[in-house]
Amino acid sequence: MGEGVTIDARMQEALARLTDNEKECLRRRLRQQTAKEMALDLGVSPHAVEKRLKMARAKLGLSSSLEAARLLAASEGYQRTGAQVSDLGAGG
Repeated sequence: MGEGVTIDARMQEALARLTDNEKECLRRRLRQQTAKEMALDLGVSPHAVEKRLKMARAKLGLSSSLEAARLLAASEGYQRTGAQVSDLGAGG
């Protein structure tokens, strides 16, 4: 998923079916958090986190949680935060 991703009506409907918990786990996945880290932060079991990610992937018809997270980010109008590859070589 790059910048300028076009999300069709069917995918918008799928994104709208995501629960707040599923969206939160996807956002955290985009920040490279593991299921265990998410579970600790959210006060749930790692199994619950994995279930939320699995349900989100199923609703979106995707096999990758990271891909699902990127799609959610694109639909919400933001991209990954933090150091980008282009940032790492900058500065001095």
